[in-house]
Amino acid sequence: MVDVKQEFAVLGETAHWCYAIQWRDGPLSTGSRKKARAMVDYKEILDPVEFALFVKLRELRKECAKKEEIPAYAIFTNEQLAQMAKARPATVTELAKVEGVGESRIEKYGKAFLALTSDARQDG
Repeated sequence: MVDVKQEFAVLGETAHWCYAIQWRDGPLSTGSRKKARAMVDYKEILDPVEFALFVKLRELRKECAKKEEIPAYAIFTNEQLAQMAKARPATVTELAKVEGVGESRIEKYGKAFLALTSDARQDG
């Protein structure tokens, strides 16, 4: 691990940025920060049909995020998209059962995402 410290130093009439770079064999901090979440391979968790829907849901999320100029995870997380791909909700009530999906998200994005999940439900 690398620990980088940055400091602005003034010497007389000149000023410089100073950097201290230290190689560490352990973690960068020993504080009680949340541990980084392990990367999830949804291709392993979801069956092929569910994964195909998951990919479509991610594409839709990306389009929505781009239009609104916000991070994609602010719309729905990958975990929420995976739950949608598994459950294939066809109604607002069913979509509301996805953990973390509340009224405001349903009102804003529900119609578009339900169109994909209910189409997948009819196909599969």
